[in-house]
Amino acid sequence: GGARRLRGVGEMRKRDRPGADREAAGDWDADGAEKGSKSRSSSERWQGRAQVLGITVIVFLLGTMARQHFAGGAREMSIVEKEVAKWIAQSDDEVLNMTRREAKAFRTSHGAHVLQQYGLTRGNYWAMDGKHCKNCAQKLRALCKYNPANSSYPPGELLIPGRLSKRSSLRERNLCFLWYANNFWTRATGGAKGHLVWRLGSGIDDKGYLVRALIKYASKHSCTPFTGYPVTLELNDTDTCETFFADNNKYARKDSQLWFLKAADGSTGRHINLLRRQDIHEIHAAKAYECPMNGSVASLEVPGMWAPGGKKFDNRVYLLIPSIQPLVAFFRYGHLRFSVFNYTDPFEQHLSLVRTGRASNWQSKMKAANSTENSSKYLPENDRDLARHVTNPRFGMAHTNSTDDVIQPVEKLLEHLIKERGEEAGKKAYEDLGRSVRNAALQVLYAIKKKWLQKNGKTMARWGFAMVAMDVAYDGNMNAYVLDLNSGPSFYHDHEWPKWFVTERSAIIREGIDIVQESMFRKLSNFTAKAMPYSDTGGWELLYKEDAGGVVKGKGFISHGECLEPYKVPP
Repeated sequence: GGARRLRGVGEMRKRDRPGADREAAGDWDADGAEKGSKSRSSSERWQGRAQVLGITVIVFLLGTMARQHFAGGAREMSIVEKEVAKWIAQSDDEVLNMTRREAKAFRTSHGAHVLQQYGLTRGNYWAMDGKHCKNCAQKLRALCKYNPANSSYPPGELLIPGRLSKRSSLRERNLCFLWYANNFWTRATGGAKGHLVWRLGSGIDDKGYLVRALIKYASKHSCTPFTGYPVTLELNDTDTCETFFADNNKYARKDSQLWFLKAADGSTGRHINLLRRQDIHEIHAAKAYECPMNGSVASLEVPGMWAPGGKKFDNRVYLLIPSIQPLVAFFRYGHLRFSVFNYTDPFEQHLSLVRTGRASNWQSKMKAANSTENSSKYLPENDRDLARHVTNPRFGMAHTNSTDDVIQPVEKLLEHLIKERGEEAGKKAYEDLGRSVRNAALQVLYAIKKKWLQKNGKTMARWGFAMVAMDVAYDGNMNAYVLDLNSGPSFYHDHEWPKWFVTERSAIIREGIDIVQESMFRKLSNFTAKAMPYSDTGGWELLYKEDAGGVVKGKGFISHGECLEPYKVPP
């Protein structure tokens, strides 16, 4: 057929591109011809040239100071300096037109030509300073030493074109920016005059929302509830809260079975309050509670939990969703997070409901302790009972100086299983575990996917992506339970972590952003060969591709609308 006009790269409406209110551009069609482009005024051109000149001078001066400070690394800094200055000087129109040419070549060659010049570009990064993200700017300033206020550029090294997956030496500040920023302008989507690439995820961190979404999915498709995730109750519902205290036997099979009372919006583990079934009976008998407990959920411990070496752990895994429309999802193992205490040791303190109305009162405890003369400071991670059962690394590192005791590479899973069961049985258990964790992740994906469409609208979802961290525990039968979701997982800044972990963390974000750029470029090019594999996914494994048949076939993974087999609970 004839040329098909593609709306978007040249003609983004303001509501499609938040914060992009200073450029005017025209349409572009299938042969790359620009239509209706508005030329800038003389004053605007001089303003742009002055900005480029000023930034180039700053880069030069910074490079000069760096050479003086790092005498041994003068050559390396000079190369980076020159590269950054070169790409800062590139105009928005040049970036946009290059993307058009690449898109045409990709489409007309039926995918044989793949865009090589991935990379970030100029854009309205200042919009992250509270306008489009509540805490992005705070994290970027405090943790990444990047101030988005009035900023039109990402950290300089990220302007250098090329696949991030090939840049293993990318410095920490750049990785930190990629990890926390929620707005990107990229060469794959036309740069500052193209589509804003938007990180989605707001709302899925709420533990109440997650359990509602999973129960709704189970009800809609006649699945057994609380399969692939632990029994979790929302205590802000009065009837559910009353049943939790008055008839806890309905959920917990043993007096010693443990509940985790959590703030629905809590993170890092500091919000958790531990109670056993026997403690809940005592609280009910004494009428020492109030319902509802607004903003709180209660999650039952995983039955028959697997604790290799007697230590509780969870497995952080990642779901990368580089495209919401159509839905595409990749899976990746992360690392293991261990408690440093024996899981079966008795509690050292009496467990009680520390406060009605919220899951935890650690802030008020800390304030009271710090205001009491001669009292030691209270922090939840210093509590040995909590640290035995809460596996966030801040709890482990409060009781050891060895990071190896707190986090381990995922390869240790197979080692632990072989040690416990022998080589053949251990490998079989590892296969079962791998299939179960992927299916549990898929079930979560199917349950929450509408959240992004409902909250952000179709346009944002089309150019949006998400990277979700899941914390997963396993029972003795290698069944996986998703304990928590995090749309903005921590980069772990507080300690000097082992080299393998730093390498893993770097690869996760570099390879992930490359996949996001390729997904966006495919959509931008209107490329129809939907079954064509991605060019390079590194350690990310494709799980689901909506426009190519859905879930990956032949591996025992559940499709959308299917259920996990009910778990056989270990004794």
